[in-house]
Amino acid sequence: MLSGFAGLEDWRAAHAGPFFPTKVSLAWFIRNHRTELVASGALILGEGRAGSVVECAKFSEAVVAIKRRESEAKAATG
Repeated sequence: MLSGFAGLEDWRAAHAGPFFPTKVSLAWFIRNHRTELVASGALILGEGRAGSVVECAKFSEAVVAIKRRESEAKAATG
């Protein structure tokens, strides 16, 4: 069960592709969507050195859903 989880940087290195080329871009995304990511079960917030943890499949799905929604909104406004 725990094998589906990873630290943020591990997830970014393995799965982020073109979405998050830097740590800063991922941190910004999480800051702006933290409530939704936590509510979906994709992100477990950590404290101190432990850092936050993601459920890899759920986090990837949430990223795509949020990015798609943002793209649709951008396309609608021209």
